[in-house]
Amino acid sequence: MKKGFIFGLLALASISSTAIAAPTTLSTINTWETATGLLAPYQNQVGIASWNYDTDLSVATSTSTTLASGTTITTYTSPSYTLTGTGGTSFENQTFSYSVINNISPATDISAILNSAIVSSDLLDKMVTPHGLNPNDTYDMVLFDVNHAFATDPTSGIYLSGLNIFKEDFFSSTISSLPTAEELVSNSLFTYGVLTAREVTNTNPTIHGYASFATSPSAVPVPAAALMFAPALLGFLGLRRKTKNITA
Repeated sequence: MKKGFIFGLLALASISSTAIAAPTTLSTINTWETATGLLAPYQNQVGIASWNYDTDLSVATSTSTTLASGTTITTYTSPSYTLTGTGGTSFENQTFSYSVINNISPATDISAILNSAIVSSDLLDKMVTPHGLNPNDTYDMVLFDVNHAFATDPTSGIYLSGLNIFKEDFFSSTISSLPTAEELVSNSLFTYGVLTAREVTNTNPTIHGYASFATSPSAVPVPAAALMFAPALLGFLGLRRKTKNITA
């Protein structure tokens, strides 16, 4: 399915090959390739969204987690990290988190990252076919993640994530700034986006449906200054009405 991508920068006239601490916007148009359960109507729908973040880590707070396998996840949050362009949905202008994941074997650790065996299996399948990556190899990743819990039913919500995979050691053990969009695009091996409807009452939430897409550079004939993250949430308000009826 043909995909289009849009790249934008805020407060920058140009980008050099080195990281510049500045506000950055990653905007996309993409198509849901797989959709199940409550999100089945999203199959083949197209939407737009933009992740806005600052590469300067001094504006963010961070927390680090180390999994049993040794994989380190450093998550950055800041009031300046906002999601826009989602068509007036409940994600509009919400704050998201940006996670740097160092040295991960997706076959071993991705279920813990995405908090869902069903979604993780979908990602692993898409890595192999048609994108030709080995889930048992070691990679680095970045993850953009945002969620919306319903006020009328705080045990249920909608989660949106965009995940990029890079060669091992794309990140050093410590980083002083987040990569620019240009750096992410030019080094990305694989991109995965997923939207899930789920209960949020425990660490292994029930998934009531998900929609996902996957891309790789070989499948996307676009200039380097484009990014493959974060599809928008078409029909989200209708989905919200359905999701309110979920019971824990």
